[in-house]
Amino acid sequence: MRIVVAILALVLSIGPAFSAGIQRQGAFIIPGSGFDFAILAGEITAQAPDDFKAVLASQPNIKTLVLSSDGGSMAGALLLADEIHQRGINTYIPPTYGCQSVCAFAFLAGAARLDQGDLGVHHFYAGDSNAASQLPVTTIMAVLAAFGTPQEVISRMLRTPASSMHVFNPEEIERLGLNRNPRQLDGTLSQFGQLTQDVLTAMRTRPGSQPQTTTAGSGSAPSQSAPRFAIYEGLDFYGADIDKIRAETLEQCFQKCVDNQQCSAMTINLNPAIKSGPNCFLKSGMGRTEPYEHAISGAFLAAGFDGVLDVNGNKVEPTEVIPLE
Repeated sequence: MRIVVAILALVLSIGPAFSAGIQRQGAFIIPGSGFDFAILAGEITAQAPDDFKAVLASQPNIKTLVLSSDGGSMAGALLLADEIHQRGINTYIPPTYGCQSVCAFAFLAGAARLDQGDLGVHHFYAGDSNAASQLPVTTIMAVLAAFGTPQEVISRMLRTPASSMHVFNPEEIERLGLNRNPRQLDGTLSQFGQLTQDVLTAMRTRPGSQPQTTTAGSGSAPSQSAPRFAIYEGLDFYGADIDKIRAETLEQCFQKCVDNQQCSAMTINLNPAIKSGPNCFLKSGMGRTEPYEHAISGAFLAAGFDGVLDVNGNKVEPTEVIPLE
């Protein structure tokens, strides 16, 4: 993962700056030396990782990053998340505040993490101009897995249009274990209650708004932003199995994957010589791609990704791309 973030770092500019009034470093609020946390309040930019390093250099006692952001640059978010992960920083979303879109990467990187607000996710959008657009979707998924992200959360990202937002409800937070070692944040919670109103006001990046739902937005959406499922004939996704079942048709195997919230990809073996036993393999990812004449595979596509795969040095296009809306 450090190789991934090193590539990203090459395209990000450096040069943090402070603003007047409340002590800030870019989008970060520093409430004072008596607090064990800093606050991310606002857009995550390409500058955010370097700003966070500067915050930690000036306040080495910081143990937690409090999050209030609607997202921003994927490249900046991945680098910020890596910094959080490598330094063992905790993450916290307070009640009535939100951490949505790429901000979720920062939350999921926390050593201990607690969501009491609105954690929202949607499709990775790989079609923008930042450095993250050059990263394979499988690499981003591997980064999330390194943070201990539940597979169902990754699948939810892939299944929610980039023009919408899935906000996890309390039942999902509990069932998926999104809160991790929350008692480690007891000191932060106590100190957070001592913040002055001006700091709380500065944290609110979405005054008067409500979290988006999984219903598609009414505005214009990025190209290829809706959930899509790509089919590849003659290609086997080897490994990453989460279930093995018997299916008589490609359609049956495809539907099993769509119905399973942990499934991101599937392969069905239609070799007529295999008359019994599992032949439909539900997967958490594509795994290793290999040509096999009797196999048909499929996978959810990240937004902005055309589905063209590199298989043994050859470019393989999807046989079909199925919209799921």
